[in-house]
Amino acid sequence: MKTTNLVTHLLDRSRIGDSKALGSLLAVAGLFLTAAARVSFGGVEIYPRVGYQATLSTQAHGVSGRVTIVDQDTFRIDNFNYDGGGISVYAYLGTANNHAAFVNGLQTGPQLLGMHFHNGTLIVDLPAGQTLDGYNAISIWCVAAQSSFGSGTFQPPSYPRAGYSAVLAQGGHNTSGVATIVDERTIRLTDFTYDGFAPQVYAHLGRNDYYPDLAAGPRMFPQLTQAYSDDTLIVQLPMGESLDGYGAISIWCETFNINFTSNEFPRPPHDLDIDGDIDLDDAALFSSCHLGPETFQPETAICTDSDMDNDDDVDLQDFSIMLECFDGAGVRALPGCRS
Repeated sequence: MKTTNLVTHLLDRSRIGDSKALGSLLAVAGLFLTAAARVSFGGVEIYPRVGYQATLSTQAHGVSGRVTIVDQDTFRIDNFNYDGGGISVYAYLGTANNHAAFVNGLQTGPQLLGMHFHNGTLIVDLPAGQTLDGYNAISIWCVAAQSSFGSGTFQPPSYPRAGYSAVLAQGGHNTSGVATIVDERTIRLTDFTYDGFAPQVYAHLGRNDYYPDLAAGPRMFPQLTQAYSDDTLIVQLPMGESLDGYGAISIWCETFNINFTSNEFPRPPHDLDIDGDIDLDDAALFSSCHLGPETFQPETAICTDSDMDNDDDVDLQDFSIMLECFDGAGVRALPGCRS
């Protein structure tokens, strides 16, 4: 049997619930994976280490905090504590979390001497022309004494979608900001502005940035009952709920069902269950929509997303696109894995 006919047969069998066929389908998929390319997607660059984090150990001057990579030349320190002491203190990047690496490391950000932080936030842009490539650790470093006040090693995020951001353009009630996924039930709103005058306002989630999705989506807490001006705010789903399956966020007025501003988080189109990886679960969803060439797929959000080449059918051409990013459960799927 030709490979294309075999894949078509397996897709058809898996669509009607044949679990063995689905397993065989992904075994065939494995034959293609070694040739899968990893290139930018539509000109949108998603830095592969977005969301990586380092926890600063406390060694001197009360230093502690959590460092998160924002993009290729920016990191943010949250819950940052430092008493402002020392002599000539900077955030240094090193290839490893050791003394020699920081001695020869990259000096970044402002002079920290005299700056006091208590659970504060510090955003640092690297010097022009520099990126975080090759730097695996960070230290709050006293240059004069060549001593670390606190350091940590960057690690991949425990939640695959952590670090992805959606820019909320200015909308109703002067609402704007940047929403960044922190973990499976938490989003951080930064540079957040809202005049506070509307009733029953919450952050709402939806599968897509689409009015019915956002209207029916879950609310995040707390309720937005006050005015904000370039502030930082944490919103969360209730315990036991997850961001999985939701690709968009809105600042939503429930009283009048009005979307003040909204946007989608970056994700590859192949992540059909929107959980940050591309695995058997996504293949099963795809197979439920596979009807072959020139056959209109069911009008559901998942089947619309399964039409990855936007030609109004779900066929082997779409499946070949999925294979380019198929890496398995728990492996972070980058939005830029396919051109």
